[in-house]
Amino acid sequence: MQQCRVVSVIKSPPPNPGTAPFLLPCFQAPNTVVDELCPANKANRAKYNVPPGQLTENGMNQALKLGNFLRETYIGSMDFLPPTLGSGSMPTFSSWLKSDSAARCLQTAQAMAMGLFPYGTGPPGFPNQPMPVLTEPDRFASLLAAPHGPCLAQQKADNAAYDSTRGVELIQQSRNITDVVSKACGVPTEAYTNVDNGKEGLVLGVKDVGDMLDFDEQQGLPRLASVSKQAHEDMTQLAFTLLQERYYSNRRQANHLLGGRLSSHAAG
Repeated sequence: MQQCRVVSVIKSPPPNPGTAPFLLPCFQAPNTVVDELCPANKANRAKYNVPPGQLTENGMNQALKLGNFLRETYIGSMDFLPPTLGSGSMPTFSSWLKSDSAARCLQTAQAMAMGLFPYGTGPPGFPNQPMPVLTEPDRFASLLAAPHGPCLAQQKADNAAYDSTRGVELIQQSRNITDVVSKACGVPTEAYTNVDNGKEGLVLGVKDVGDMLDFDEQQGLPRLASVSKQAHEDMTQLAFTLLQERYYSNRRQANHLLGGRLSSHAAG
């Protein structure tokens, strides 16, 4: 499952100022690369109501409900935030969200903001309450996307090292899982290295096919013929293990993914 990093930034009089990071599961439409990885799933791809890679209505509703929950908690129960962004009772209060630059993540932040400050909480004459959602190009994103920015070169080297050693080994050990799904898709696992002009590779291929199965299930679409629920779960677990090992095998890698939060001396 894809995830989005969203940070809620609150500036208000002491003792309340602070930030709250969220790591949100992201219900999205499959990426276009699955057309090459799994042509047999073309019928399901056509049933999504949003463009490839973007947030689905299920993801939008999930983020909206999270915003509702945050409103009930921080405004209704704790009285931590004002009921609107323009409340005169807290004249120095301001708040915004910061998100990954991916479209699905910006959409997630916007939907969450709609739940936190819903229709009717805006200023007089404008019932909607727009909440600022900030982002920055990946190459500068040291907080939310360090592997795509300041630490890009190191991340590429780490990925290549893992993919050519432990990644290949684990996938070979799991052929009983990948063969079932790849046969149903119509593309053998070893052919993943040729997908997207050679940019995909085995590890990302397994991940994208696993995501596709998850997204289809979330969307209420039928599984591929001959792919059982157990085979789906096994593929998803394999993809999860591959990504956890690929990105979090040591403290330095974790620093890259978490924007240097583990150490004030993290380097790219």
